[in-house]
Amino acid sequence: MASMNLTKHDFKGKELIDYFAKKLNDLADSIGDEFNAVVDLIASCRGKVVLIGLGKSGHIARLFSASLKSLGFNSYFLHATEANHGDMGCIDPKKDLIIFFSFSGKSKELSLIYHSIQPTHSILICGNTSTDLAKSVNVAIDIKVAATEEAWPLHTIPSTSLVNMTAITYSIIMCVANSKEMTLQSFSQNHPAGSLGALLTTKVISIARPVDQLPIVSDSITVLEALPTMTSGMCGCIILTDRCGDVKGIFTDGDLRRTIQKYPNLDVGIQTVMSKDFATCNQDILASEALETMHSQKITSLLIMESQQLKGFVHIHDLLKLYS
Repeated sequence: MASMNLTKHDFKGKELIDYFAKKLNDLADSIGDEFNAVVDLIASCRGKVVLIGLGKSGHIARLFSASLKSLGFNSYFLHATEANHGDMGCIDPKKDLIIFFSFSGKSKELSLIYHSIQPTHSILICGNTSTDLAKSVNVAIDIKVAATEEAWPLHTIPSTSLVNMTAITYSIIMCVANSKEMTLQSFSQNHPAGSLGALLTTKVISIARPVDQLPIVSDSITVLEALPTMTSGMCGCIILTDRCGDVKGIFTDGDLRRTIQKYPNLDVGIQTVMSKDFATCNQDILASEALETMHSQKITSLLIMESQQLKGFVHIHDLLKLYS
């Protein structure tokens, strides 16, 4: 392969990302009443949510529509040119919510659509709120990028505007989901297939490691005696039980590192250093709920318990396999 001079590309890439981050901070600082109004308009819509755009902004509008569908909204995307050649006939201007996407905010195609149908409910997401269209719609959201603020070298290639437009779009979508009090169960109804569907519909017990394959040892032995089981168990921990078989604690890789510092010979009873406060879940929760628990508690595994009986074990790697 021909050699390439990459010495300046990484620096320039970091510089660009820093610039995008600055413009995103400008956008975050501007969020206020208009943002609230947009979320409320979408959440309360009883008709269709119609996204209209063209060019690069149109691609983001299409993504917006697809995400709204996943939340249960009757939403679709219209290309502005096609809308002006008959497709706007599917719009009910009294009931439907029309969301226009235009960086300039003064697209002739979008203005023609607006003035042709005169929608009761309308939103514009743009980079210029002083245009005729911005003043005509119910709410105009400014993405806080001027025409001269696209990234270098040319300051004209759509870049910064697309970053901010995408960010405001997904911020709106997440807030709409929160406003509608979406649950994993309701969200999963629209995602029965694919890796996301698997995560949202699979019960954790169905992917759990069975009890007879788990690294379980007596809580009466020393750490040194437990090491062979720990290294062969491939779980990142071992499970400690008493003489009756009841789970009393776990001993993790982190516990081992801390024990080595305090007891270099590892001849200490494992009861002394095991974690008695360990995270559990019941066998009926979804894989997505188990993953959320791990993220929120900053852990990598859960013991699956039912009526104080060990039913299985799930590691974060088991959950992430659903994505593959």
